[in-house]
Amino acid sequence: MCDLSYANLSSMDLSMSDLNDANLSHANLTDTLAHKANFSNSDLSNALFVRSNIKGASFVNTILHNVDFTEARIWKGNFSQAKIDNCNFNDSALGSAIFEDNNLTNSTFKGAILYKTIFKRNVMGIPQ
Repeated sequence: MCDLSYANLSSMDLSMSDLNDANLSHANLTDTLAHKANFSNSDLSNALFVRSNIKGASFVNTILHNVDFTEARIWKGNFSQAKIDNCNFNDSALGSAIFEDNNLTNSTFKGAILYKTIFKRNVMGIPQ
């Protein structure tokens, strides 16, 4: 397991990186380029992906607690079975993304692009 908790990775190019099973909690990935990066099985709690370009990234079975994806470009991102809680996807581009077997009740998608996004077997509701 790679421990990158609290790391400042802002504005870096992490494209095609294999960060499977990494600890990226509290990491700053603002303005990061991470095309087709693998974040599967990782802990991204409290991470910042503001304005990041993470097209085709995998977040399968990832812990996403309090993650800020504001204005991120996540076209074709895979969030299947991710533990999503209180995430901010506002104004992000999630076209053709996959959300399968998630609880999205406490997350926000205001102004997000959801063109051809797949929502399958999710719990959804209005955040309180």
